[in-house]
Amino acid sequence: MTAVNPDASRQAVVEAALVLLERMGLTPADLAAIPQARKPVPTFAAYIPVVSAAVSAGTRRAYGSYCADDHEIP
Repeated sequence: MTAVNPDASRQAVVEAALVLLERMGLTPADLAAIPQARKPVPTFAAYIPVVSAAVSAGTRRAYGSYCADDHEIP
């Protein structure tokens, strides 16, 4: 039976992570960078009126029953 070298296993994991980062077009420094501020993501309740306005009246009738009472499609 062959003993597992923990240092070799750790090195293999690090190398695999570096290959993955490279394929993603990232560097380890990218992971440590301070993230930029992003606009908040709207909640389901806030976005339903936007979607409702973008679809036809027939679509609203067909799919309106899928909304909970507190998220009723106008």
